[in-house]
Amino acid sequence: AVSYSVNVPVGTWSEYFDASFTGASIYIQTPVSKSGPTIYYFEAEVDAVKYNSTQSSRESSFLFISSGAGISLYYSLNGSVQLFTKILAGPVYNILEMDENINEKKSSSLDLYVSAGAGIRYFPAEKFFLEPAICWKTVFMAEEFFHSAGISLYAGVRF
Repeated sequence: AVSYSVNVPVGTWSEYFDASFTGASIYIQTPVSKSGPTIYYFEAEVDAVKYNSTQSSRESSFLFISSGAGISLYYSLNGSVQLFTKILAGPVYNILEMDENINEKKSSSLDLYVSAGAGIRYFPAEKFFLEPAICWKTVFMAEEFFHSAGISLYAGVRF
């Protein structure tokens, strides 16, 4: 599945960066077990989000590229609608460019993240699905953790 997302920094970072309308991701899933209407999947995802600041005359930006794996639980309400929740974790590469730091204007690091989300999977056709979802993500940066909340719309095909 592929997605488009809107993400909002939360906490201290929201003082520096605006909401991002440039999020995108791709993921694959494979079923691990099924018990009645409940299906557990192993999931792997690659995600990219870029935040910018419009609060300054000089541009600041923050780019995240993450790859993670985790588990998701889907609960079938009927043949075409499923509720889901998921948790993912993995490495994230980030590039921070701050207008306040004259000496070291650009820095990058490799950190870890964890995210949790929930949503609805809808099958308008037998193999094609849409997933509106919400997500909370925390990047464990050495200086200060970066928290964000997001909404996304996934589209995918079931094999």
